[in-house]
Amino acid sequence: MSTAIEQGYWQRVRAGLSWPAFGTIILLAWLVSTQVLFQPHLFEMWELPDIAQGWANFFGEVSVIGVLMWLSVVAAEQCRLRKTLARGALLATAIVAPVLLAVWLITWQYSGQWWPAAPAAVLGETLKYSMLGGFVYAARALQHHAERANAQALTLDAARRELEREASEAQLQLLQAQIEPHFLFNTLANVRRLYRKHPAAGAQTIDNLMTYLRAALPQVRRAESTLGEEFDLARAYLQLFQVRMGPRLRFIMDLPPALRGLRFPPMVLVTLAENAIKHGLAPADLGGTVQLTARLFGGTLEVSVADDGVGFGADTGGHGVGLVNIRRQLSARFGEQSSLSLEQRESGGVIARLTLPCSDAPRDAVFRAADALRA
Repeated sequence: MSTAIEQGYWQRVRAGLSWPAFGTIILLAWLVSTQVLFQPHLFEMWELPDIAQGWANFFGEVSVIGVLMWLSVVAAEQCRLRKTLARGALLATAIVAPVLLAVWLITWQYSGQWWPAAPAAVLGETLKYSMLGGFVYAARALQHHAERANAQALTLDAARRELEREASEAQLQLLQAQIEPHFLFNTLANVRRLYRKHPAAGAQTIDNLMTYLRAALPQVRRAESTLGEEFDLARAYLQLFQVRMGPRLRFIMDLPPALRGLRFPPMVLVTLAENAIKHGLAPADLGGTVQLTARLFGGTLEVSVADDGVGFGADTGGHGVGLVNIRRQLSARFGEQSSLSLEQRESGGVIARLTLPCSDAPRDAVFRAADALRA
């Protein structure tokens, strides 16, 4: 087990040694060694070859000190002591000990004596390089701390975005599931009434209800749909209401075939159709017509639901629950790139205009749609 620990330690030490760090040490040694070039009267007292030789020797000495200090500090860092005081003492020793050893060896090389004649000079040089090494280590530690803090911030930001995405999906699923319960009860009551007086019309209503539910229930659980599927769902809904309202309800659907595959949020179109019937045609004595239209303008899809009913009244004006849900869905999906507006038509009634980006649509579908619209 001790062998495994030792292998892990030396692997960490090797991982802490990198060529960029080595290059930084050499660069700092070069900068420190240039101080010999600024001594007073240097170029007056010495020849250029002698100055170059002296500078090269000093550069080599400082490089040795820096490399030994670097190796010692990396080795001390990987010990992973838990106590702060012990860790600080080990790092301080790792900085001072190699400097003292290197300075003593350099002094011994020049003097040839094991004990230098001026111990104070050795201690002074040791203190000077140790302070420089301490400042370098502090700067390096601050850089690593900033990198770790930045990495943690990025991780937290990614987690926050994931939570926001999950919250948005949950909100969308909730909004998509908000189908008015009284709609089914009213339809079933209408079926019972029709079966008493007109059994054939009642049977047709049951068929239309089954068609609508077959299309609507899967849509409630889906996060994505297509424009063609939503037009089919709106058609089933309008056919169901057409049995109830009879000739008072007429509808027109204008969807170019090339646009059927474009992505479209679920349950939005049928909500607009329901809004047109509830607030526009139902209060009108003669009923009216609902027209659903889709057009593509460059990278923007425009879908409109128009009626020729009573127009804006006291109970509407674009702030109903269904319209609020639609705007929330659009905001959650597309942000400011989408919009829903309601306008009073000059000929009577209201037009609901929905715009949203379709840049994610396949290019061939977009080109086919543009060709179809031009034709």
